[in-house]
Amino acid sequence: MKRYPAALCAAALAALLAGCTITIGQPAASPAPDPAPTPAPSVTAAPTPAAAATPEPEPEPTAALPTAAPDGEEAASLDAFLTPEQIDLYDRAETASRPLNGDPYTAIYQNGWSPATDSGSDAEKDGYGYILVTGEGATVEDYRQKLLEVFTQDYLDARNFSQRFVMFDGQLGVMNVGVGGNGAEMTDVPDTYRLVSADETAVEFVRIAHFAVIREGESADDFMVRRQDHYDYTVELPIRLVNTADGWRVDEFNLPGYDGWRYEKHPAG
Repeated sequence: MKRYPAALCAAALAALLAGCTITIGQPAASPAPDPAPTPAPSVTAAPTPAAAATPEPEPEPTAALPTAAPDGEEAASLDAFLTPEQIDLYDRAETASRPLNGDPYTAIYQNGWSPATDSGSDAEKDGYGYILVTGEGATVEDYRQKLLEVFTQDYLDARNFSQRFVMFDGQLGVMNVGVGGNGAEMTDVPDTYRLVSADETAVEFVRIAHFAVIREGESADDFMVRRQDHYDYTVELPIRLVNTADGWRVDEFNLPGYDGWRYEKHPAG
């Protein structure tokens, strides 16, 4: 057994008393390897779809025009032989023709005009009285151009347009003369139509209007009830559309109740 010098033992004891810590070394642990970097997810760009070709719109089918009357049969609706464009023209003529067939106030109020005075006829020419009016488009030429979007000039001439509408010192005068008719005999029975002829240049047909007359001993109330679904005679009103350089126009137009009395009456069968 070795003996250590007393001095050495005393020094060791003093070191312990001084708080020195003697660490018994352990083998160093191997450092944990850094985690492998997570690879970035692979983003595959979706292929850009090819732009879809815009299909060309199909052209509107053009309604074929009949070339002859369909055996003279009556049609309940104009679409039996008119195109949508022609039906629209017919509907516009129904309204626009009234001032040329009826009383002057139809023209005045239909166009938003106002009588210049409340005195009835304010001017006179060629033995006819005229109501002077004011308002937008209240000139002969403006009104003519408006009507020429629907009618031919021949139609306006046939309706004495230049006589019914006259300028007086820069103010429009509307002839104060109505056109008689048989409107009181019109029934509620729907009109029918019969094609006469049609091609690319013109369409001619008749509007078959239905009328009733009050019978002997029949009260006014009974007549009004009967005329809702019965008629005593019909009148055939000629209508003609023509294809002009400006499109389809009405060349002849007749209104039931205004001038149907001019034409032959056909008794109800």
